[in-house]
Amino acid sequence: MRIKSMFVAIVATIILSTLTIFAYDLLAKHEKQLEYAKLVNYLTGSLNKSMKVRLRIYKNGELVYEDPNDPISIQWLKLVANVLFGCYYMGCAQTWYDVDGNAHQFIDTEYGGTNPIPALAVGTGTTTSPSDYKLVNQVAIAQLNSNNVIVSDTGTSYNIKYRYTFDFSASYTISEAGLLLYVDVNLLGGRTNVYVLVAHDTFPGVSVAPGDTLSIEYEIVLDYSSPPFTRRFWQFLADYLLGLRGVGAPLSSYRMDLAVDLLSGGSIYDEVREKVYFAYVLADHSWNPDVSIPDTDLGEKWLPRKWVVHVYSTGISINATLITENTSETYSVYGIALFLCTDSDAGTWYRETYYLIAYVRLGNAPVTVDWTKWFYLNMNLSVS
Repeated sequence: MRIKSMFVAIVATIILSTLTIFAYDLLAKHEKQLEYAKLVNYLTGSLNKSMKVRLRIYKNGELVYEDPNDPISIQWLKLVANVLFGCYYMGCAQTWYDVDGNAHQFIDTEYGGTNPIPALAVGTGTTTSPSDYKLVNQVAIAQLNSNNVIVSDTGTSYNIKYRYTFDFSASYTISEAGLLLYVDVNLLGGRTNVYVLVAHDTFPGVSVAPGDTLSIEYEIVLDYSSPPFTRRFWQFLADYLLGLRGVGAPLSSYRMDLAVDLLSGGSIYDEVREKVYFAYVLADHSWNPDVSIPDTDLGEKWLPRKWVVHVYSTGISINATLITENTSETYSVYGIALFLCTDSDAGTWYRETYYLIAYVRLGNAPVTVDWTKWFYLNMNLSVS
């Protein structure tokens, strides 16, 4: 039995552009059509959830350029995969490159580390590619603080504006801009900070001379109003991978302490390793951004099988099989929930916590599943 469902397409510049689930019968030798056509409706849906990135440039206070769909760097998407989708600890860690061309995979936050800080940069380069890890010819870069970041909640989305005004002591033709993240890549208790490129754009050259100002504004819109990703997912993305906690403007009080969690007797431990678990939802719950499913309505949490990442020129995809290891039970499944396991203690100790980051409701009636049935999950993160 095979059910195909494209249930998420995050359009415009991230974009967890599709989250697809198929269901298989392990005992079937050949694919076959569903016995009941209505079952298709339980898993099939096309849902849009955007992370839109917009760039605006002002010369001496006057708007001179605007791009409503600025491209995201694959380097940053790989970092998102490693942190929020557990790839670093689940056997499919992605290597990304800092602006100096050095390879990394994970970052440290909270205790023993540095929370990421956003930065803006300008240069004179004229080319861009999704695989870029730096500006072509950087002229200036500036780390941001709370005075440079404005955050608002519209009730359906988080709107984040990063803005910095550059002054010049020489003449340039500025034709590229970038949004970067200053991150700590030392996973052993020290601090080694590097820049990773989040977004990069080129535009018609803007001539500046001593005395001129050039203001760069990146606006990111995170729409949390549609399933499957929960508000908590977008808060973690914004607070840690878009730098809001680093500038003292987090969207939530929930913590994600990556890498070093405990130092004791000169030894360093990482007691909580970020992984994504799934659970069958055994009672009907409607989706909303703050959906909460009690443990009594959940089956056991299981790690996905065969968590695999494929990298393409325009993004990456994460594939997994979801199957229980319990061979003696049959489940009446109303939905599938994804949980991110992380350390929620920002201090010297650790606290293993499971956060609901995605939920898909299968329909008004349950789907019967046993150990011979499994789900195939596909998530695409694309750059435009």
